Amino acid sequence: MTKQPNEIRSISDLTQILKELGEPIHGKTRFFRGHANEGWPMLPSIYRAKHLIENEDKIIKDALTYCPDDFSPSDTLFEKLVKLQHYGYSTRLLDLTTNALVALYFSAWNK
Repeated sequence: MTKQPNEIRSISDLTQILKELGEPIHGKTRFFRGHANEGWPMLPSIYRAKHLIENEDKIIKDALTYCPDDFSPSDTLFEKLVKLQHYGYSTRLLDLTTNALVALYFSAWNK
């Protein structure tokens, strides 16, 4: 089985690709996304099914109702969405990281 261009099968492969990319331009940051399926659109999970985004308010209220101790009244919407994402709820947030190894983990965790 031959390896496809930029297919990562080991940390060594990742290291080589990062070396070829080089360092980001000064003052810029490089972000990575651990995507387990290249066929998935690069969209937050709540936008992948119409019924989810249409019911976002209900999803948030559900979590606040069932996990009230995990949310503070002073939490911003962003803070609430971060917690919801952590608990496995579909949100409008897209996980990104500056750590290529973290992205590699999430792209391969179920294999």
